[in-house]
Amino acid sequence: MNDQPDGGEPGSFVDRRVLSDRVERFSRMLVASDPRSPEPIASSLAAMLDGRPMLVTAAHTLRSLGDRQLLAARDSTFTEVSTDSVVVDDDHDIAVLPLPMSAKRWGIDFLYLDRQFEPELTSEKEWFLGVGFPWREAQHHRPSSTVRYRVVNYWGFEATEAYAPTKLSRTDWLLTRFRRTRSVREGRIEAMKKPHGMSGGPMWRFWAPPDQPPSLRDASLAGIMVEYSEGTWQYIQSARLEHVQQLAARSLETSPSN
Repeated sequence: MNDQPDGGEPGSFVDRRVLSDRVERFSRMLVASDPRSPEPIASSLAAMLDGRPMLVTAAHTLRSLGDRQLLAARDSTFTEVSTDSVVVDDDHDIAVLPLPMSAKRWGIDFLYLDRQFEPELTSEKEWFLGVGFPWREAQHHRPSSTVRYRVVNYWGFEATEAYAPTKLSRTDWLLTRFRRTRSVREGRIEAMKKPHGMSGGPMWRFWAPPDQPPSLRDASLAGIMVEYSEGTWQYIQSARLEHVQQLAARSLETSPSN
């Protein structure tokens, strides 16, 4: 959770914990199978469109898969995910992995993509919440060839000042402020480990009047995280919701019904 004193605290710690608990359930860790030990490679969003289940992630994370089998976390277990019908948008670094219809019985929650939207705000303030699974938070247990993982989230505000100098289009990308050395975890301000592995995780948007805390009443998926920068401009870069929805719709046209 990212602390941004220049933008104000995005709700109390209690409020943030309630909100993050509710949205974390849509996030899934992706792992590459390996005879020696599973290798965490990315985060993903479990989503549904027109009744079809899928995982959405960052396209670049799948390039490290090689000929290994892709696995998705299901609480304490992992399930094989086929990449045969993957649909990729290289321009926005996102990928959709269609899942079999039997995935509805996996016991995980899927986010309905057609119900997500980008609001037209006037006086409301926005808060953003990124959710994912950093590699450095995972623990490998080689004797049993298992990996224990931990979901991590961070809060931030939009980095409106970063679009012009980075030449990143605000139409295509959402930039949110990210200060790794000053993050809030369990109510304490401390440094956060490098977020490698959070790529592919969902970025959430909450909005409310300036004098009120964020709530689940006004919330939506904002995009998919694909990159972060700790240079002059410190931010998380996410492909915006519109591109995620368009790619998900395209995946329905190209993947076989099952």
